[in-house]
Amino acid sequence: FEQLARQRIAEIEAEVDRKVMEGTEQVRREASERVDALVEKFGREREEEARELAEQRLRDEDERIRREADRRAELAEQSAEDEVQAAADRARQEARSAASSTAPDWERTDSTRGGDDSGAPPRRRRGGPGAGGYRTF
Repeated sequence: FEQLARQRIAEIEAEVDRKVMEGTEQVRREASERVDALVEKFGREREEEARELAEQRLRDEDERIRREADRRAELAEQSAEDEVQAAADRARQEARSAASSTAPDWERTDSTRGGDDSGAPPRRRRGGPGAGGYRTF
């Protein structure tokens, strides 16, 4: 009887050990599956966050580049306007210089003596010696 009892105890212990091992293996598989699912879930969330952050950075960089291009275009436009104005000023100065160098002597002396800076053309001399015109009576 004792022998049979020990044998039965050994069988029960072996059965318990086997069931514990199977249960442990099942728990390990389930835990591993849960961990894998969580890793996948958090990985997707982090990937989405990283993607959104990268897209926001791209939008910010795009806006910065656009503002810089607008600023450069305004500077180029202003520079072109300044160049046109400078060229026009030079052309006016050259025209004045050419006009004064080709003007008759009497007109040059009149414009230097009593010339006003009103922008009106200087008055022409009428009659008199060396005027080259006819006198009327």
